[in-house]
Amino acid sequence: MAVFVTGAGGFLGQTLVNILIGQGKQVLGFDYNAPPEATLAKWKGKAEFVKGDIRDAALIADLVKKSGTTDPIIHLAGILTAGCDRDPQAAMAINMGGTNNVLDAAVVNGKRRVIFASTIGVYGRGLPQPITEDMKKEPDGWYGLTKMAAEEIGLLYVRRHGLDFRALRFAADDQGQMVVTKIVAQLVRAFKRNKYGKGVNHRVETRRGKPRRHPRHVTFGNTAVIKPLRKGLGKIR
Repeated sequence: MAVFVTGAGGFLGQTLVNILIGQGKQVLGFDYNAPPEATLAKWKGKAEFVKGDIRDAALIADLVKKSGTTDPIIHLAGILTAGCDRDPQAAMAINMGGTNNVLDAAVVNGKRRVIFASTIGVYGRGLPQPITEDMKKEPDGWYGLTKMAAEEIGLLYVRRHGLDFRALRFAADDQGQMVVTKIVAQLVRAFKRNKYGKGVNHRVETRRGKPRRHPRHVTFGNTAVIKPLRKGLGKIR
């Protein structure tokens, strides 16, 4: 059995995999682009990596089945803002269709918990502070729109199949840094079985003038991902 992590080749994904294997978990990572060879060497015997396309439903179904029926699925894979605007068709196929592929596979493999990387972009621009879950969602770009739609697809699987689906809404500041917005009940607790989570108000935390891949931001991001896994992964705290 293994935690299945899509988007494992990205910076956030790689760091998350390192955290999981550091806690003794087996991991099956997946992404369109592979991490560096040095990273793959570090993962050898602890985490397996498979390169592929999230739009390949048969491949995703096979990998989810291979990773078992008990450990959670962490779905980070997606196309980001600039790519979405360049190719809206790809944005819909990857961010929405790819998510649907993951959810389909989760349902038939133990209804495994799915942790989904969403975005604060579902709310649009010019947001007041603090941000709350009940704010109106008015995305003004293809990235936010496709992520909002993917969240709704996840909720459909909650209603129809009783799937445990939880969405984390990440944020980027005006420097393009990856930061985490502690919203929607401490970032997640988003959707428990058949009910919405209760939102908790928090301010967006940003760091101006820092490198794009600031370790503090990556730590926040992975802490946000780890928290909703607690029930499914006993050693994670």
